[in-house]
Amino acid sequence: DPFMGWMVTGESLEFCLSQICQGLVTTLGVSFAYIGICKEEHASLDLCAHAEAVGLNWLEVGPRWWKGFSESRPLINLKSGMEFLHCSKGGDKNEEITWVPSAYGPMDCVVMPLTHGGMTCGVFVVASGRPSSFDERLCRWLQSLRAQILDLLDCGKRLADMRPRSAVMDPVSFAVCVMDVKGCLLWVNEAYRKLHGQPVNEILGTPFRTFPREQLQALESAQKTAGDVGGCVKTDIQEKQANGIWVDLEQMVTPVVNQQGTLTH
Repeated sequence: DPFMGWMVTGESLEFCLSQICQGLVTTLGVSFAYIGICKEEHASLDLCAHAEAVGLNWLEVGPRWWKGFSESRPLINLKSGMEFLHCSKGGDKNEEITWVPSAYGPMDCVVMPLTHGGMTCGVFVVASGRPSSFDERLCRWLQSLRAQILDLLDCGKRLADMRPRSAVMDPVSFAVCVMDVKGCLLWVNEAYRKLHGQPVNEILGTPFRTFPREQLQALESAQKTAGDVGGCVKTDIQEKQANGIWVDLEQMVTPVVNQQGTLTH
């Protein structure tokens, strides 16, 4: 996924989402695409990214339209569990498209809720000035694109959570990394990168080679029995450095749990 690669190497979430919107306008020839996010269910929307076709002046009509539209809490109109809403001006239901500025004169529009943890946290909208632009096949493809957008939003949140750790842990001389519960790398400090001699974007998402799965499972079972959330797994390992030399290391893996006591990292 190129967008994930951009984010882990420093590009912002907004940049990646804007690239998606611009790509839709350029490749599909649609009039308008945007992604709006809210922090609380049915709250007003923040515009994260948008793109419009040549000839449509966003600065002239967009900001004023968005203010009224977002403050109207439009996500209330999306039913729970809805996959997407297809609005066609002049169609059988003659639905008025309110998801796009009327000045853009859309004829066909697809609205896809963005849901996370059972909560509707935003919306992904694509509109065309041509009637009957979105057939079943294209709607399915847009749904798969929505899944990528949700992955990006999740990645953006995780990276935001990692930034305070980075400020503290990057200068540390020990190699430090953070993994998910499956042992895939989510964050590494500079010492870890130097040890393996690879760019960060090639390291992140890969399995941690010396992940002590059985020892961690035994520790987790013992913690549940004792009602304790502390502890770590310490092992001696060998790692091959970037120069090809094998070194002996002491490795310490510490479980991170949330307030409910569930292992998260």
